[in-house]
Amino acid sequence: MIFPAKIGLALSLSCPPLCALAAQDRTNTGAIAKSPVIQADGRLLSVEEGIAVLKAAREHRRQARSKPDCSHLVQQVYAMVGLEYPFASSRELYQGVESFEQVAKPQPGDLIVWRGHVGLVISPVQRTFYSSVSSGLKTESYYSPYWRQRGRPRFYRYRFEGNENFPIVAANLGTDPVALLAIPDPAEDEPTVPPATSLPEDTVLISEGREPTQQAIEQALIAYTDGSTMETATLPGSFIIFDQLRVDRLKVKGKQATARLELHAPAAVAGESVDLRDKRIKVPLELKRTPQGWLLRKPQPVYLSRRAGIRVLAEHLAELARSDSDPQQQARLAGVLNDLLNR
Repeated sequence: MIFPAKIGLALSLSCPPLCALAAQDRTNTGAIAKSPVIQADGRLLSVEEGIAVLKAAREHRRQARSKPDCSHLVQQVYAMVGLEYPFASSRELYQGVESFEQVAKPQPGDLIVWRGHVGLVISPVQRTFYSSVSSGLKTESYYSPYWRQRGRPRFYRYRFEGNENFPIVAANLGTDPVALLAIPDPAEDEPTVPPATSLPEDTVLISEGREPTQQAIEQALIAYTDGSTMETATLPGSFIIFDQLRVDRLKVKGKQATARLELHAPAAVAGESVDLRDKRIKVPLELKRTPQGWLLRKPQPVYLSRRAGIRVLAEHLAELARSDSDPQQQARLAGVLNDLLNR
């Protein structure tokens, strides 16, 4: 069972705006979450040094006899070029740690971090990253349907405390400047996977090949209900906010599958009707195998985790207040938000 984290109103109101993810040549490559860049003494890792990190990742992959988790992988690779930092989990890295600075435009060797996963940026232009995933040490596209469902990633760059160069990094830079133009892919000997086509809007990707599991469905639904892809202006008229989510009764038959979603929901909004009583909700789920993978039809109405519900409600209320519109709706939504924050 997965328990989405609870956040405070202050964090909700300070949710950063979206910005364009630009490549090294400032070509627009997609949307990411943007936060103010922290200014501090020292300097950030250069592009050339980032490529040296990727060269180390390639060597690490050749030497690896077992598959580390994603957080240990990036720490081990950075240590190979002398860039050591105290171990931090992907969730800690997502929140920010002292050795890294959040940046808006990624470059090779930066960390790409979601809540619960981290990897190394290979090419911002191609939107690729290298990480430890369930199928091994792989290079994947962070613009694929699965990773886009995980929400908008954050990018972090290593910060030196001073302006000096680390000897191990310098030794890995090489002497041929032309060689730096070719960004190494740590998993370059893996077959290239063509980018997935767009998914139908009413579906959620569960897996690209393997038969779905209850855990995979839960993780995909948590990513979907996190609300990171929902625009404030499109808050649905009917939605349910839940604390706990569980999937059971999974049955797979050929290219079809069914399961049951069970939720503990403290709040439900249906138009002008607001229900703040705790309730257990059971929702049937339908899955289908397609050329793109196993797709789940999105359950209706819209479901939001408590964390996402607090954030989306706070943002929507702020928008209504700025436009001075619909005071009755403001009162209804304010009541829901207040209940979620104090219960």
